[in-house]
Amino acid sequence: MPETLLFGIPLWQLEVSCFDTIADLRTFPAADNPNWTQRAIAQVFGQATVFDGQFLWYSWDPTSALADDGVSTIKPTQISGSGRWRLSAGFGSSFATALGS
Repeated sequence: MPETLLFGIPLWQLEVSCFDTIADLRTFPAADNPNWTQRAIAQVFGQATVFDGQFLWYSWDPTSALADDGVSTIKPTQISGSGRWRLSAGFGSSFATALGS
């Protein structure tokens, strides 16, 4: 049977954390856990409030220094250098609007 992958990573290797909103995600840098470098996945239940129409998945990119745009790239507040949560997938009525589509 073929191995199940999520974002190119075998499911059994993932470290998944859940957050109510993007603001909550900003308070949690995966860099605090050295085992997470390429395996951290974050599930966010709403952009501004829980169940506000967006359901977002982020993966940790330890090398990214992109600016925080509030949707596709999230910079943890404790990070001063590289390391960003990068949008991997999103679902919901306001997802396309948030991305400017």
